[in-house]
Amino acid sequence: MANPLTPELNYVTEAQIEELRAKRATTKFKGCTQLYQYFIKADGTMACSCMRYWDILADMRAIDAGKFYNGSMMKFIRESFAEGYEPFSFCRGCASRLTNYERTDAEYDFHRSTHRTKQPVQSLLRGMHLHF
Repeated sequence: MANPLTPELNYVTEAQIEELRAKRATTKFKGCTQLYQYFIKADGTMACSCMRYWDILADMRAIDAGKFYNGSMMKFIRESFAEGYEPFSFCRGCASRLTNYERTDAEYDFHRSTHRTKQPVQSLLRGMHLHF
């Protein structure tokens, strides 16, 4: 059998945050689409929104989407960009850098966004009728 075309899955967990924090690289990039959306794969896992399908942040079938969005992993990602750091080493090759998406190169007010989105995220996902 041939080798797979993509690397093995890389599960990024909340338990790794302090280790990841110590390895952050400085950046002038102000954020990415992960700050305000989920990228859910067909198998129910959430990949980082740079669409490198092998960097997995969560399994949507096993989490509360609203709690995750307002939880420690998303807070780490938002705070990293707000402080001038990339949260993960794989951010270096992010496809978001190649886009002119309106909020990618703008300052991101993560406090305002977090307070505004606490309730609707879970109800939005419930309304999507995802079947796994």
